[in-house]
Parts: sequence; C-alpha cells; structure tokens
Amino acid sequence: MFARFRLALSFLTIFPTGSFVKVSREDLPRSVVFFPAVGWVLGGSLAGWAYVLGYSGLSPFIIAVLLVGFEAWITRGLHLDGVADLLDGLGGGSEHEQRLAIMKDSALGVFGVVGLVVVLALKIACLTQILGDSSSRSFFLLAAAPAAARWAMAALAFAGKYPRPAGTGHPFVGKVSRIDLLLGMIMVAPALA
Repeated sequence: MFARFRLALSFLTIFPTGSFVKVSREDLPRSVVFFPAVGWVLGGSLAGWAYVLGYSGLSPFIIAVLLVGFEAWITRGLHLDGVADLLDGLGGGSEHEQRLAIMKDSALGVFGVVGLVVVLALKIACLTQILGDSSSRSFFLLAAAPAAARWAMAALAFAGKYPRPAGTGHPFVGKVSRIDLLLGMIMVAPALA
C-alpha cells in the first residue's frame, strides 16, 4: 500500500521517494488511488508557501505568479507539457496519425505556446482572486484544488483509451479499476464537501 503511494508521489512530483525494490505492472495503475493524496501534499505545499509569502508584504498577484512557478517546478511541469502537446496536436494536424506524431514530437509549436500562456494566465488570475480573500477558506481552496485535479486525472485514466502502444500515460489509461477510482474519491471528499 505504501509502495503505491510512493509510486504516485514519484510519478506526479519531484519529491524523493527512495528506490523501489520491485514494482509490478499492477502497482502502477493501482497507484492512482493515491493521486488525490499526492494532490493534498502539493496543495498543502502551495498553501504553506502562500501563507509564508503573505507575510512578506507581496501583492496577491506576485504571490500567485510565484506559486504557479513553484507548482510547475515540483510537478516537473508534467501537466503543462501535456497541455502543450495536446494543443499542438489538435491545432497542427488534420488526421489522427499526424496529430499523434505532432504530440509525440518534443518541439513546441505555436498552438502549444499560446495554450500554455492562456493556461498560466488563467492560473495566475484565479490564484490572485483566491489570495485576495484573506480568510482561511482561501488556504483550504489552495490545498483542495490539486487534490481534486489529481482525482480528475484518475477519472480520465479510468474512462480513457490510450491512443498508442506506449507513452507516459500508457500504464494508467484504461487500466484503472472502478474500486480504485472510488477509493480515490474518498480522499477528495473534504474538497467536495
């Protein structure tokens, strides 16, 4: 059980988790049950930094920019890379195979750049709005949003079908069990409440 949490943590963050002695093919998709827990770790880190930076006298906008950069760093920008690849593929290709080839290419195209700018601007704008509210509710939102987002990743992996024989998401997409998805939802229950 703890090994699966460590797998989820090592996949979704840069946090050190130690070496793995043996990982089975079952452990990777079963680790999604802990994606929301990793989200709480990420969210707690963001809320903690927001609290500390709030005492520095910085404006909510500057704190939001720093938090977006911090989140991108501790997650290795995995989600940002995925957004850029997706938008490059959708915008640059007209046929299925061509889109997949564009998404696999490590070069960043104009659709990916524009998409990243929009996503980052929206994240900064939303965080600025949340940080403008000095109540404890804003810190809870900072902690809960990454947990809910990581559960959404698990839900998409449960419902999705991977379009190629290999890739970053291949061990997860289409291989998540209903029970693991529901157990993960329990970890998001405080955010939903």
